[in-house]
Amino acid sequence: MFKKFLLSKLPFPWLNLIRMVRGNVIKVFVIVVPSYLLNEKYVSIKIKYSGVDECNENYKDSPSNRWALAFHEYYEKKQIDKIIPLMWADGPAPGNFGDWLSPYIFSKISKYKIRHVADFDNPKFKHILGVGSIAIKANKYSSVFGSGISSTDDRICPQAKYYFVRGPYTAAAVKKVGGIVQGNVTGDLGFLISRVYPVVKKSKIIDSVLVRHITHKYLPVKLIPGMIELDISVSGSDDIELFLQKLNSAKIVVTSAMHCYIACISYGIPCVLINFKDDSKSVYGDGVKYLDAMEGIGLNGYKPHLVENDLSLLNFPEIVDNRIVESKILDDLYGCFVESISDYFNTHNN
Repeated sequence: MFKKFLLSKLPFPWLNLIRMVRGNVIKVFVIVVPSYLLNEKYVSIKIKYSGVDECNENYKDSPSNRWALAFHEYYEKKQIDKIIPLMWADGPAPGNFGDWLSPYIFSKISKYKIRHVADFDNPKFKHILGVGSIAIKANKYSSVFGSGISSTDDRICPQAKYYFVRGPYTAAAVKKVGGIVQGNVTGDLGFLISRVYPVVKKSKIIDSVLVRHITHKYLPVKLIPGMIELDISVSGSDDIELFLQKLNSAKIVVTSAMHCYIACISYGIPCVLINFKDDSKSVYGDGVKYLDAMEGIGLNGYKPHLVENDLSLLNFPEIVDNRIVESKILDDLYGCFVESISDYFNTHNN
């Protein structure tokens, strides 16, 4: 019986070897997978690359298949034939909220079909980079919409077209290599989530929620009494929206995932941005992405609070973040996104 598979960003061991080198770092995820999931993963890769008709009813609602069906949803279920070739980190299955915000937001605002461009590839065709610390992945064929750097020493491509970037640190990195950012608007597209998916405010029925960064998934953590955990492993629009509804039902959210934090700031949900002392290096980068994201929408940035694994030791009044993005900032970011999409298609005649 198989107990472990070597996984990086895709859920299939024989395809993962090509995904292990990311930037200047070799990153490998080892997770426990019961052997009965092997067939599920085989079926889900068939769905992704062969079509939804390959779906085995026994695994239709499994996490891996929901991941595979998300590709189908963002591409096939759109009525408009224009296609956005969009780069994002698609794995590990069943997806990561922050990465999958990219096809979700592009799909919801543009109404266009979204075709996945692999983030481990170096595509030789025109494509877009959106949500995430993936500016380092840009090449001369890339158009950048709000992407950012994860480290101050990230080397990015000066020949890419930077419509707008996440914040001032990424803008400085573009300028440093001789690149040009088209306009003055900055912002991570994740901040638009409250505009893209408004949630009707209801009574807060959950005292506190923990949302871990995906690399903290197996870290032993002692929760506060009454605290529940939300899994950040979502990809399809239904799963993303259910995740957002649950966030909005909480009185306070504690998270080590930056885009969960960004969602909280967008909705105005009290939140605490943390990193765990026992595993502080597992989140890639030097912490500049947090400063970049917040300063990009006009708020003071800070790096995550380093905390112990026992969350009952947290002093919430001292570290809770009750801020919300100004409406005008979101208006400007939304408008910049729409104008940039229009210009992209006018330029490339798609």
